[in-house]
Amino acid sequence: MGMVNSPCGAADLLAAIYEEPREQVRAKLGLPPVPSPYIDVACSWCSQLTKRRATGVVYVVSQRGQEHFFCNKSCQGKWVAAGYASGRYPKRRRQPPRFDWEMVWAKHLETGYGAVRLARLLGMKTVTVEKILEKKRKEG
Repeated sequence: MGMVNSPCGAADLLAAIYEEPREQVRAKLGLPPVPSPYIDVACSWCSQLTKRRATGVVYVVSQRGQEHFFCNKSCQGKWVAAGYASGRYPKRRRQPPRFDWEMVWAKHLETGYGAVRLARLLGMKTVTVEKILEKKRKEG
C-alpha cells in the first residue's frame, strides 16, 4: 500500500525504477542525491585536475600541516626532489665508520687470526670483520 500513496504513483514509480537513472528516481521520491565517490583534486606539482576516489588520493602532509595532492607518483617524486634541491632540507652526512679498520687490520697482522677468531676476540660480527679484511687486502 505504500506504493499507491507514494508521491509519484505506482505505475510511475515502477517505470522510474526500471527505466530511469538512479538520480532521477531519487529526485522524484524527494530523496537527496547520492554523493559521488569521486572528488576533483588539483595536483600540487603540475596543477592538473584529476577525478580520484576519495579513498585513493595520493598525498603528503608537510611539516606545516598542509596537505599536498598529486596525480601520480612521478609528480610526487618531482615535488620532493624540488624541496631537497631548494635547500629546504639539510643534506645527509655520511656517518663515520663504527669500527676502527686500522685496529682490526693491526690485530689481524699481530695475531694471524682469520675473520671468525678475530670477530670473537673483538666482539664484532663475523661478516663485518670479513668485509674489513677483504677491503684492506685489496688496498695493499
